[in-house]
Amino acid sequence: MTTEMRSPIVVMAAVSLAGVLLVGCVKPGEVRGKVSGSVTLDGEPMVDGEVAFVRPGRAATVLEVRNGIFAGEVPEGSYRVEFYSYKEVEVIPMKGEPPIIDRQNTLPPMYNVESKETAEVDPGKPNTFEFSLSKGR
Repeated sequence: MTTEMRSPIVVMAAVSLAGVLLVGCVKPGEVRGKVSGSVTLDGEPMVDGEVAFVRPGRAATVLEVRNGIFAGEVPEGSYRVEFYSYKEVEVIPMKGEPPIIDRQNTLPPMYNVESKETAEVDPGKPNTFEFSLSKGR
């Protein structure tokens, strides 16, 4: 093969790969709804966290929470909603390695893996949710 023939093949392969990466995990024909809302923790906006929309057998749709606000797109349907609030912690490194800073979830399981909160996402509706959490609950 000559260099002239390789170039179009390489370009086509790159374009195909980019198309696959752009599509991501969205299923063909999947209808998504815009969602937004707020999360308070003990009456204050959740500073740093995530809200996850979870359905059995599907990957969760995770939206970032900053200063109590989240927004994004979620596939249409019924969900169990999980919450994660983070604080930075120093992880003990291996000998001779610099310290590592990681994020640790500070919410109890009742707000994430054991959450009873639910949400219905309908693309024809506003899908605005307000969640109020309390660590002392």
